[in-house]
Amino acid sequence: MKKSIFFLLLMGLIINLSAELLWQEPIPIRQGVNIEWFRSGTQTADGCAIYVWSDTKLGERDLWAQKVDAQGNAVWGEPLLIDGKPDRQEDPVITMTSDNNFVIAWIDFSDDLDGNVYAQKINAQGQLLWQTGGVPVCTYPNVQISLNMESDNEGGVYIIWVDSRNPGKDLYGQHLNSSGAPLWQVNGIPIANDIGDEVQNTMLPDGQGGFIIAYTYSFGGAEDIYAKRFLSDGTMAWQQPTILSNVNGNQGKVRMATLTNGEFVFVWEDQRNEDPDIYAQKIDEQGNLLWQVGGVSVCSLVGMQISINMEPDNEGGVFIIWVDSRHPSKDLFGQHLSASGNAQWTQNGIPIADGLGDEIQNTMLPDGQGGFIIAYTHSYASNDDLYAKHFDANGTMTWPNPVVISNANGNQSDIRMAALTDGDFVVTWQD
Repeated sequence: MKKSIFFLLLMGLIINLSAELLWQEPIPIRQGVNIEWFRSGTQTADGCAIYVWSDTKLGERDLWAQKVDAQGNAVWGEPLLIDGKPDRQEDPVITMTSDNNFVIAWIDFSDDLDGNVYAQKINAQGQLLWQTGGVPVCTYPNVQISLNMESDNEGGVYIIWVDSRNPGKDLYGQHLNSSGAPLWQVNGIPIANDIGDEVQNTMLPDGQGGFIIAYTYSFGGAEDIYAKRFLSDGTMAWQQPTILSNVNGNQGKVRMATLTNGEFVFVWEDQRNEDPDIYAQKIDEQGNLLWQVGGVSVCSLVGMQISINMEPDNEGGVFIIWVDSRHPSKDLFGQHLSASGNAQWTQNGIPIADGLGDEIQNTMLPDGQGGFIIAYTHSYASNDDLYAKHFDANGTMTWPNPVVISNANGNQSDIRMAALTDGDFVVTWQD
């Protein structure tokens, strides 16, 4: 099946909260067969966006990137080959570094059938800055998968992955400096390697050159959520992991948001009441819990609440969106938590998208004025189309109608959104 990556630019959202589309037609980034895109993209300092994907253009699965400006032009002309070693390179992630360059990490099967971790740095002009084929991050035997990456404050990056070198599945990590040299032990250090499994995780910079990570710990049939903070030298900043939630039932699929005052909010799916509900917790940079032990309830209605998204407001609180099954179909509901963890909207949330059919996949970003923009997939009568809405801090939709991003023939999916420096937003999807 032929797949393409398209994107549109939503403009004027910061200045006048209008819903204008800068381009009337989608612009293809890459068209072809066997394209795999994992929603990997980032904004640039000059108001553009860079996207990374893998495809078989040259016969085997390689990594490619393209930079697109606000007018829809492919800045580099032809896509940039990030890595074309034999066999497969896939599952890329990308982040902008503090020196306004970009690091791409991926799983590489050229020298290990189980997959190793490699990384490459590029600049805004589309030049490779590290050695051809990338620098090895982890080439230890056994499986390394599920990459997560964030920048440090000196042009380098932290890379986290799920590692099977021990009997269980653990989290390992590496710190690369701006030149691609590893600053920690070769093949990484343990980030979370207790008895049992640590797989699903979320991480963000701590604002002081290190990072905070939250993860699901599975052991003996129970799943709980913990957080740790690491300094740039790989030491743990807190004496013990912070327990975000270890109540009865399973807690998992944790997400994280950074606030402006050295505080962090975590939200997760929680089965203390059997069906998955939504709970949240706030901590400071010392790892202290700032909301009630076990977390505050975001939505605890009967039925499933899953697939959470979260972004900060500009007053120490957060907007939380989830997929909700309170109706016969699957809809998007949301809640606004204040800095103290109190619900600002109707208890158990308000409808964000609840039309006929299902609304599941979504992406959201703050609007810079205390509200947020959300783009989502609407599925009805075997068609998947894309829409966008804008909400203010009170939960009011400010546009008279949802903006149609794409309702072309066929299905549109894997939606992603990035904020540009001029207040516009790029929406990208697989078509």
